Amino acid sequence: MVFPRILADNPAAFFFGVKDISIPTDQAAALSTAGEESGGRRFTSTVRELSKESLRAVWEAAQWPVDYQDPLARGFSDEEQAKLLVLFLVT
Repeated sequence: MVFPRILADNPAAFFFGVKDISIPTDQAAALSTAGEESGGRRFTSTVRELSKESLRAVWEAAQWPVDYQDPLARGFSDEEQAKLLVLFLVT
């Protein structure tokens, strides 16, 4: 699945990070900032958000062309494996 479709195919509640994405958006928003208990203490609000750097990474990924070929999807050729063996066995 192309990355932008992953984002586009989710309801608004998904982006609030709630477990049940079938709930209405306003309820998802309320749950995303609801208080919680941690270490025996009750916190009235724990805003959960992505960093600007994470948002930028998602935004950049969504800009990739449809025909983009991910370089991470390929392994090493026999020639490259031989070079790795020599490099790391000799040192």
